[in-house]
Amino acid sequence: MFKPEFNQFFNFSRMESTLKRWAQENPEVCRLHSIGSSHRGRTIYALEITSFGEGKESGRPGYYVESCIHAEEVMGTNVTMYIAWHLMSGYGSDPYITDLLHSRVYYILPRVNPDGAEFVIAQGQPWCGNGTYLPGEEQPEDGFYWKDLDGNGIVAQMRIPDRNGEWKISPEDPRFMVLRQPWEREGEFYRVLPEGEFRNFNGELHFPKPQDGNLNRQFPANFYPEGRQYGAWDLPLQEPESKAVADLFMSHPNIAGVMSYHTNAGVLLRPFSDKPDESFQGQDLKMYKTLGQMGSEITGYPLISVFHEFTTSKDVIRGGCLTDWTYEFLGLPSFVTELWDVNRNAGLVRDGFYPSDVRTAEEELKVLKYLEQYMEQPFVDWKEYDHPQLGKVEIGGWNRIWVFRNAPEQMLEEIAAKHCELSVKLSATLPELTIRQINSEKIGENMFRLSAIVTNSGYLPTYLTDQARFMHADEAVHVKLTSDANFDLVVGNSEKEIGHLEGRSNRTSTWSQWIPKWEPSEKLVEWIVKCKEGTSFTVDVRSKKAGGCTGEIKAK
Repeated sequence: MFKPEFNQFFNFSRMESTLKRWAQENPEVCRLHSIGSSHRGRTIYALEITSFGEGKESGRPGYYVESCIHAEEVMGTNVTMYIAWHLMSGYGSDPYITDLLHSRVYYILPRVNPDGAEFVIAQGQPWCGNGTYLPGEEQPEDGFYWKDLDGNGIVAQMRIPDRNGEWKISPEDPRFMVLRQPWEREGEFYRVLPEGEFRNFNGELHFPKPQDGNLNRQFPANFYPEGRQYGAWDLPLQEPESKAVADLFMSHPNIAGVMSYHTNAGVLLRPFSDKPDESFQGQDLKMYKTLGQMGSEITGYPLISVFHEFTTSKDVIRGGCLTDWTYEFLGLPSFVTELWDVNRNAGLVRDGFYPSDVRTAEEELKVLKYLEQYMEQPFVDWKEYDHPQLGKVEIGGWNRIWVFRNAPEQMLEEIAAKHCELSVKLSATLPELTIRQINSEKIGENMFRLSAIVTNSGYLPTYLTDQARFMHADEAVHVKLTSDANFDLVVGNSEKEIGHLEGRSNRTSTWSQWIPKWEPSEKLVEWIVKCKEGTSFTVDVRSKKAGGCTGEIKAK
């Protein structure tokens, strides 16, 4: 099994060639699909990983994993690619993985935003959008836009002497800029800006927002258009990349769980983005906390609410997010992992979880020393530059995209392995239908009672979430009795709906009459048939989200 270099970021060419090689060399477990094209024509790839050849893959519960919906967050591709490699390489050699690939199917999208990511990797361009605008075009108004002025492949910072500036050079270390105290009046102060230029410069330092589309504000859940939700554009699913993802979900109703990889806060995120926890239906919050605790034990990341702990202003909430759509509207257990937090990795104690670049000089030095263990140039030394509009400035500072937005390359495989474990174990919690017992009893001449006990042997219930029930997105379990021979059905229907089956998730203590009632995790299904003795019957059990199974009964 070909193993690519995971301690190296994937540009589009290397990612594409790796995906094609995997599909070509591992047809028994891997198929590569194009689910659409990006704004600039790059293929949006989806790996389908399961054990093929049995004709049952379409009836298995599916687990969806994606990364790099935001252009700068390229390390997510390394994580999703690692997950794919781990699943394929473990098939046939690792009993746990082999069993999962016989009972589940994985849909893995390593790069939802291939255009934006390519601009970031090739040009060091700070970017969120999907390539609708090329670098330099993203700012149509007069004012500031990013640009690599000194041609070193890094869009760093500029420090400009300004008596009204809010920054000053740290007296402890001249490399670092620290905030000017509110009371300070005397001294040398600076403005600190991203590296770039001003369009139609008239002397004013003007910073209008660029046209930076955000694919994770494009989904039809709590959508707000551009005027209220920056980066959302005018309509949900307006951009080809978000539309391709939504189409994949609509064409694969077996998808029963979601993991979306982002950067850079070092947290596990759960719904909701736009409302408090009181909005959860039934036992869903308990489910999230239980699975999130497992995630925290594996990754070291805390589980937090997007609304309560990751939204700095409740007046500016997130709308149109993928995992809000997949949970709130489709009823799928959905998580976001914000990979990497350089501050906490370097040992800093931070308030809150939202990324912040404001550090003391002591903290700056601590981060720098930590990063120097892993990369050559985490920090660009300040050098004087003759800016065409601002005159003498200095360019330097943090190599932001490759130290704050993404981990250093030599750390990527270790990080990927840890998060692979979480995604694989989350996929193992999906519901799984089995037939625990089948039976035939002769009750008269050519008359037989046939029965089967249908069981959910998974952790989650077959309806997945109480939100799915609330949204009527919870198709029940169906059971069908068939035979190639002639028979008469005396009692019962050949095809019947048996409702839902709980999983282990609602049995977290020993039974007691004082705890909430245990709903059934298995159901007895019976038929009375008239047929010749020895007639063979097939019991087929199916559910869109929980997969299916078959059993054989012989009338005797």
